[in-house]
Amino acid sequence: MSAVDDFVIWLRVQLDDDERVAKIAADRYPHWATTDEGDVVQVGTGGSGYLANGPWGTSLFEVGEHIARHDPARVLAEVDAKRRILDIHHDDGHGDCDGCGLDAIGLHVHQLDECPTLLALALAYADRPGYRDEWRS
Repeated sequence: MSAVDDFVIWLRVQLDDDERVAKIAADRYPHWATTDEGDVVQVGTGGSGYLANGPWGTSLFEVGEHIARHDPARVLAEVDAKRRILDIHHDDGHGDCDGCGLDAIGLHVHQLDECPTLLALALAYADRPGYRDEWRS
């Protein structure tokens, strides 16, 4: 397996893991919002109920809004968007990134494992096992 394969497979595994966790949450609480006090609540067709509040029942304030903005529905949409980017920036069969295009003399601009678009996607997962320092750009 090449370094290119390792990189793309690793990145797809991270997306699969995000999707798995979000689907588990979405089965029960797909959409989240905050109350005026900053508590995170379930909203939508399944009714509503508290999902999170601060320590000992205190308010989450602005933190609650951040949590609610990253509800399972949004995570699943982001996973889909990132997979579409991976589909655009794919191996041309020779280790080059087909999505980055060609330079003025007709050569591919980037190797797939050096594609700045994919490296930027991977950076969000830099804290996960398997991330390599050479992917940081």
